[in-house]
Amino acid sequence: MGESAGGPFDILTLNGSTGGVLRTVTQQVGTSAVMSMLQPPHLGAPVNFIVYGYLGEAGLDEVVNVPLGIGDMSIAPEPLAMPVGSPSYFTFTDNLGTGAAVFMPSSPTPWISSVGPVIPFPLVLTFQGIVDEGGGLYRPTNAVILRVE
Repeated sequence: MGESAGGPFDILTLNGSTGGVLRTVTQQVGTSAVMSMLQPPHLGAPVNFIVYGYLGEAGLDEVVNVPLGIGDMSIAPEPLAMPVGSPSYFTFTDNLGTGAAVFMPSSPTPWISSVGPVIPFPLVLTFQGIVDEGGGLYRPTNAVILRVE
């Protein structure tokens, strides 16, 4: 995100990491993760955002073009995922006020989740967010894959 301001910026993290060049964070079965959304460095005020999740590993080199000027993402946002209502897509947190059912409450950036639920079995999830830059501009964040092994 932030291509017009010198970005993109890595502002979505899991357990304090963006996952390096593979965009992957690994944790042990039976533990929980903490997600953070950092303040975009090119914006002066706290910003609102939404984070979507996908059950599985997104191909980070693949592109999903999101309409309405948002741009390219690694996963489709949950309301746009086809088929609509697919259990593979979900909204993790939302303070844009979309009314989506969420797993974690959020507040404007910088934000850190409470400790998430313990994941008791191997699982792979992909997360990516959209940030409200103001003036009707919405930009995707980096994507992060959470691999529970």
